[in-house]
Amino acid sequence: MLAARYLILLVFFFTMAVANVEGQDRLGNLRQKWQNRDGAHACSRKADCSCQSCGRGRFFGPNPIGVRINPDTGGISWTGEHCQPSMIPTMPYDAVLPDSGMQPDVTPGTDPTVPPIVSPSDAVTPPSEQAADDRFDLTSQFAGRGQGQGVRDLMIGDFFGGAGQIAGVGPMIPSGTIPIAGGDRRRKVSDHFSPIPVNRTFFSYHGFSDAVTDINGNQVDVQRFTFGVERMFWRNNASFQIRLPFVHGLDNTQVLDFRSPGQTATELGNLTFATKLLLLRRQNFAFTCGTASIIPTADHAEIQTQRGAVTTLLIKNRAVDVIPFASCYYQPSQNSWVTFTTQLDFNLTGNLAVSEPDTPREESGRFNDQNLFSVNISAGRWFWNDPGCRNKLVRGLAGIFELHYTTTITEADVVVLPAADLFNPFNRTDTLNSTIGLRLQLGERAFATIAGVFPFRRGEDRPFENEFNFNLSRLY
Repeated sequence: MLAARYLILLVFFFTMAVANVEGQDRLGNLRQKWQNRDGAHACSRKADCSCQSCGRGRFFGPNPIGVRINPDTGGISWTGEHCQPSMIPTMPYDAVLPDSGMQPDVTPGTDPTVPPIVSPSDAVTPPSEQAADDRFDLTSQFAGRGQGQGVRDLMIGDFFGGAGQIAGVGPMIPSGTIPIAGGDRRRKVSDHFSPIPVNRTFFSYHGFSDAVTDINGNQVDVQRFTFGVERMFWRNNASFQIRLPFVHGLDNTQVLDFRSPGQTATELGNLTFATKLLLLRRQNFAFTCGTASIIPTADHAEIQTQRGAVTTLLIKNRAVDVIPFASCYYQPSQNSWVTFTTQLDFNLTGNLAVSEPDTPREESGRFNDQNLFSVNISAGRWFWNDPGCRNKLVRGLAGIFELHYTTTITEADVVVLPAADLFNPFNRTDTLNSTIGLRLQLGERAFATIAGVFPFRRGEDRPFENEFNFNLSRLY
């Protein structure tokens, strides 16, 4: 089991490294291709191939709106989507250099094949660029490399994946959370999720206050650290995602000792795989379906009467979850978006509980977590977005508000063993949480999000007191 987990870790980080190297190679090839475009010019200075307004290089920006030729040097400069076309003299959009090449010693206006430089008032903006102000371009922005679509509009999320409870038949074992994966076994697809496929790597942190209870009845905070990578395929209409969590929460070995409160450790969590497919897309709307799976990679849980003693109760981490989901994306304007996601979480196999293992009194039973249904809605708006000048680190600020509802759709399972009972003491639960966050665009390809999650309900419908949430995603 330990060797399998290390193998999974190695494969995961190798995949991230390969994706990053491939992204760097593609960027370098793009730079070289433009600088040597059919011998049209071979400028080596960025000043010869950059926006005259802010110095942004061609290979950092979207398709040019206007091109200007320097008759003295043969250098080429232009304005992109981030600058107004009227800021410098430009020529019509169709006058971009043809693939056959243009000799740099030809003065614009003296050859019929070379369009002359026109004044700002005569500059022509193509219809596709004019329409880009109020809609996104499905052929390019879905991929996310230009405008960050698929990352700039991520849903933040709210979910804590606590499992069932352990309760003693007598005074031997008080009530406590099953300590598999630090007490945070399950996942929600909507956490840091967008319906739009994208190439990205990401890191997320979730800090939950008073989320679990150790075997001695003490409240314990849980901190989850997740590393992930998403990769597009099938002509960028689908993507595959891997999430590897580490959880600082309950120690997987809990000792019945009231003198040892807060028995915590950092545990490897359960690995999550997800695949989504873009089924429908319109000018400002997208619909996605997919499936996620939670694979049991965390350690088994043990309950002991004293540390190093014979294990009283062993809970083997065997549960596999399958999560079908559907999501809609709507963009009312260039600076705002709304995302709706719904999912079902089916616990297929359950965890095997063994009382007094490796003894003549051994008994076992299978404990299944309840199936879940959730509905999530997220709305965001960019209050300030200036991605143009590359000299700025922070180029945008957005506000996000979300509502998340999760309910159990099956009755709680109960396993009765001589050592202890496993069950959900509340049977059915309904949680309603709100999320409020801010998102920053950092440079060309990175986005950072900070948020707080606040449960509306009390008692058994309140899975934690509050949550702090941080995410860093980078396009590649």
